Amino acid sequence: MTGGVRQLGERMRELHQQIAQLQAELIHCVGEFDTAQGYELDAYRSTQTWLRYELRMHPRDASQLVGIARQVRSLPVVDQAFAAGRISQAHVAVIARTARQVGTEQVAASEQTLVDVASTHDPDKLRITTQHLR
Repeated sequence: MTGGVRQLGERMRELHQQIAQLQAELIHCVGEFDTAQGYELDAYRSTQTWLRYELRMHPRDASQLVGIARQVRSLPVVDQAFAAGRISQAHVAVIARTARQVGTEQVAASEQTLVDVASTHDPDKLRITTQHLR
């Protein structure tokens, strides 16, 4: 029984990493789509609106996705850790929100530290860490 449970735990770790990698890929696509104003092809006014109606996303989720996509371009260490599945979308959302509040330059200067915290702690602990930047 113990071996089976250990295998389940390992599988859950793998799936969690793969989900983060897929979310990172989606955010990259959203960023490119937003930059290219792809929403105009379908007569929408914004990427958020396109996501809401075409992917049936909640407005808050669509807005968060676009916000993350816009910030992650300027944070290569965060982007790389996210694409590798080492940190989750929730972690990246905390970092992106902080970058909007204090400026991307200040977050970029602490990027590696934030990724280190994110890869070993939950998003709430990361949020506490980002308060020091504020």
